[in-house]
Amino acid sequence: SPKKKDPTNLDQSKIARSKLVEDAFDYWWQRYPKKVARKACLEKWKTKTKSMDDEKIRALTNHIADDIQLRLDDLASGSDKFFGFDRLMPLTYLNQERYNDDI
Repeated sequence: SPKKKDPTNLDQSKIARSKLVEDAFDYWWQRYPKKVARKACLEKWKTKTKSMDDEKIRALTNHIADDIQLRLDDLASGSDKFFGFDRLMPLTYLNQERYNDDI
């Protein structure tokens, strides 16, 4: 009969990696103004970060958080430069890599 997997022998590096990816996602998700399609966004995030090392994931996460803050601060100032950003679907933001817009 096939051997049962030993639950005490989990690959800690995979667990740590998975936690980093999900924590990074949560970090920018909390800051994003429109919170819809979280599951789809998390799946896209996992795909996007799959080939990145930990430092690249951290850098991307901080870049996105900064971009979100910049856009929201600009909107709050009364500017219309990022008009509609507060209604932009987060999945669209990820899919189109809007965080790399030349702004």
